[in-house]
Amino acid sequence: MMAVDSSLCSCGSKKKYRDCCEPYHKGLRKTCHSPLEVLKSRYSAYCHDDGEYVLSSWEEHFRPKVSAKKMIREIKSMKYTGLKIHGVVYTDEAGENAQIYYTVRYRVGTAFGESSSISNFVKKDGVWYYTDDVAKELVPFMTAAFKAESVSEEENKIPVQV
Repeated sequence: MMAVDSSLCSCGSKKKYRDCCEPYHKGLRKTCHSPLEVLKSRYSAYCHDDGEYVLSSWEEHFRPKVSAKKMIREIKSMKYTGLKIHGVVYTDEAGENAQIYYTVRYRVGTAFGESSSISNFVKKDGVWYYTDDVAKELVPFMTAAFKAESVSEEENKIPVQV
């Protein structure tokens, strides 16, 4: 059996957490390159119970009015076990609005599950933010738009700024 490096980032980049999502979580790096940076760094924040980052990566007009402590309590109710990104679609000509179709795997107690979502992202003042999710009942009807825009393994990696 192969040993798993527990210091690898949860986002699936195969990089060490300290070289991948941790700089986002500590405020040392902004999500300037793509909505994928936001999605993956938010997923990693959920894995690390980082309610502060989850809230800060939410666009201010959509951000829930809850404390980071309450966000952490909600986050801790689930153990996140995997992220698969199916595709990204830019929804305007300027490339400042995007949607990402993805599936998250999780565990609650001894039960395992998965949930597919389409999330909206916006670029504001040069930084990408999460806004909200498309209504769950619309997800099955919207997934065809993502087939042509599927994410390659290379695109699925978060670019690292130095």
